[in-house]
Amino acid sequence: MTPSSVNPSECRIGVGDATIALLCPSAEYAASLREYFATGVVDGDPDREPDLQIELEVVPHDDQPAIPDSLFSTKRMDGDRFIIDNGLVTGSFRAAERRGEIKVKGILTKEPLTRVFEQLLYQAFYSARRLRGDEAALIHASGVIRNGAGYLFVGESGAGKSTVAALSGDTPGQVLNDEICLVQFGAEGPILHSTPFNGLFRDKESGSAPLRAVFLLQHGPDHRIEPINPAFAIALLTGQVVAPLPLEEALSPATSQAMLDVAARLAEAAPVRRLLFTPDPGFWPVILAESFAQEKQA
Repeated sequence: MTPSSVNPSECRIGVGDATIALLCPSAEYAASLREYFATGVVDGDPDREPDLQIELEVVPHDDQPAIPDSLFSTKRMDGDRFIIDNGLVTGSFRAAERRGEIKVKGILTKEPLTRVFEQLLYQAFYSARRLRGDEAALIHASGVIRNGAGYLFVGESGAGKSTVAALSGDTPGQVLNDEICLVQFGAEGPILHSTPFNGLFRDKESGSAPLRAVFLLQHGPDHRIEPINPAFAIALLTGQVVAPLPLEEALSPATSQAMLDVAARLAEAAPVRRLLFTPDPGFWPVILAESFAQEKQA
């Protein structure tokens, strides 16, 4: 593969230990992706050869297609090709060659719809993870590093993930993301990683740290940490796992089981608590004062 340092139309994006190379239709579009995914761009890094390469084609169109919330649920397979939302996106991925092609209608290349487009990169990451043999998953969550430890904040839309990220920006530490984080499982315990996703949130930093605890967010009258039933915790976490769906597959009952397995693995690997909080950074002293025994949660 041609290094992106000599090919201005290639953008390489790192997600954890995986690297995705996007061969863009123009240098200008590649530059726009580098700006959007800035914290994850690994162009020119000689130690990060891409795990896979995707050739992007932007398809001009005269219609104004409705944009689905999910590029997962509207995906179907036609032989070895995938079709999303009746042709908004089409493509294929050949795992044996580590190469694929994706055609997207031009509307998906315009901000703020890059937030929808990046769902294709979630799927590309899962293809790369499969090729690498990594045990890792994307989680809808805010992630923060404090005192060398990683903390994951999980909740439905409106629960406070972005609020926690914003309130953590003025404290000593790193805000990894307010929307999508990566947890990598290993023999020495789970590691929390930043991701370049949600490029509209510009206050994030790249980094990683051992995952110390997972908090299920809830607005409350004060700052308080409470225990939570392990089965209930797993059920809530399952809904926040980004479906581990590679480019070469469509959703199936096996996908739901895989999401449940990730949630159970996460709850077993790190303490899970409920965090009640008010919109001020006073929850951090409460978190840092807590002793998190590494008990089994499942």
